[in-house]
Amino acid sequence: RQDSLKADLMEQVHETADSVATRGRAQGQAVIEYLGKRPAMKNRSLVGSVTAASRFEDTRKNLVDRLSTVVDNILKPDNTHVDKERLFHSLKTIALLSSSLEMGALGSGVLMSLQFLDPVTGWISLSTLAIGGGASYMIGTTRIARQYRNQWLQRS
Repeated sequence: RQDSLKADLMEQVHETADSVATRGRAQGQAVIEYLGKRPAMKNRSLVGSVTAASRFEDTRKNLVDRLSTVVDNILKPDNTHVDKERLFHSLKTIALLSSSLEMGALGSGVLMSLQFLDPVTGWISLSTLAIGGGASYMIGTTRIARQYRNQWLQRS
């Protein structure tokens, strides 16, 4: 199925490149012909020509090469399983770190309420651990989102 899809896409690539080159050559020839009808004031001769071996063939070849590369990159087997595992591992690590810090904050709150911990020390540790847990989660998810955004930008 993927081979037939690639063949269809490559056929479209070649048709598009041929069309662009042919239309460009035709437009160039039309401009030269138009300018030929209006000769220059100095020497009454036309400078330049549009031939079949002009830059239009190079344009067609470059367009085919670039579009073929894009088709190959899109259709190549991807590592979505590896990407999913990496994403899951990153999210699991962030969740464990955040929940550990939040559990520390909860523990500080319990110790403070049972009066095993001085209120000043308890509030400092509770607030530090709670803020650290929330911040670690936000920073981690932002980092993962940035990493995947960059990855998708590179693929496009």
